[in-house]
Amino acid sequence: MAVTITWKISKEFHNNETEKYIYGVEVETKGTETVDSKNYESISRRRVDLDRPDTLVAYTTFNKQSTLVTAAKTKLGTETVTNIENKIKSKIAEQQNPLSSIPPD
Repeated sequence: MAVTITWKISKEFHNNETEKYIYGVEVETKGTETVDSKNYESISRRRVDLDRPDTLVAYTTFNKQSTLVTAAKTKLGTETVTNIENKIKSKIAEQQNPLSSIPPD
């Protein structure tokens, strides 16, 4: 089986009650995999500051999981997104094949 990666916005930050320009988001990237009925999981969290566009999208339109995840991933860039996902996959692989152990008596 393969690691499943999901991206989620856990919090958004906007500038005021009127304009509500979203200038930042808290992103949670989670990897999960089930092998032989055992679940493995790794989570990465980070804050991403978003650029203010020349023309603002309405808050009620922009403030959606899919829209904000896309904006955060775009801001991070393809290389950083790939690095985050690969690090999560690596941590899950380490959980499945530990690099250390306690020696028996």
